[in-house]
Amino acid sequence: AFGDLLSQPCDFSGYDEGAPVSGSEGFTMNTVEKNSAVVKAEPDGNKYLHVTKDGSSSLVLSYDFSGLVGENSYTLEYRLKPVSGSCNMLIGLDNSKGMVISHSSNSNKFQYVKANKFTDAMTSVPKEQWYQIRMTVNQSTKTMDCYVDGVLLCADIDQRNGDPVTNRFTVFVSGNGTAFGLDDFKVYSGELAAQRIEAVSLDFGGFQANDLGTLPASKVAVTMPNLDAGSIVQYDSVDGTFGKAADDQSFYL
Repeated sequence: AFGDLLSQPCDFSGYDEGAPVSGSEGFTMNTVEKNSAVVKAEPDGNKYLHVTKDGSSSLVLSYDFSGLVGENSYTLEYRLKPVSGSCNMLIGLDNSKGMVISHSSNSNKFQYVKANKFTDAMTSVPKEQWYQIRMTVNQSTKTMDCYVDGVLLCADIDQRNGDPVTNRFTVFVSGNGTAFGLDDFKVYSGELAAQRIEAVSLDFGGFQANDLGTLPASKVAVTMPNLDAGSIVQYDSVDGTFGKAADDQSFYL
């Protein structure tokens, strides 16, 4: 069904710190020379996958979820913590062909590739911070939309040089000294928009059936990331998403 979680979340909490992760949790990596992917722990105890590239060979970290999505559209969601250098994140197998976004820790910016050209999309994006990345992929049109912390980074990104693979996630790194963290990796069915409803709290006390009055804000609590307090919310029955509505629109339950 639309919006179903298709994979068990990869949060690496079950690993000991320092444990290598390759061929586990769905991830594979060309573990050659000084390239590595190991579990690290933050001061708060959160464990994540820490990836470094120091050898002469390019680093390729890959996750194959073709068995989960088949030829259907899907949404890929994960957290990224850039540490140093630059890394390309793409849908596809080949860095020169897939649907590509990139983060540079040297210039603190996100880029995307469209018509085979790198374009700056977000600047002043500091390293050593976690960012939620959401890639929505339409396998019929072979295009991708991408959001960073709920903000649209790019839309309708096509396949760079026609990579035929649209159901595999790859991180490609060529420069030495590059490091990044990866966590909370999930795959959902369908193309989920930037906002996903997190919680709804309802209290209809004091209201009668078919009451046409306005439900006070104190009676409905909708928790969504990146929405201002008191924002009106609407539900789109076509694509199954919630979003911020215009002031004259209603929210029905």
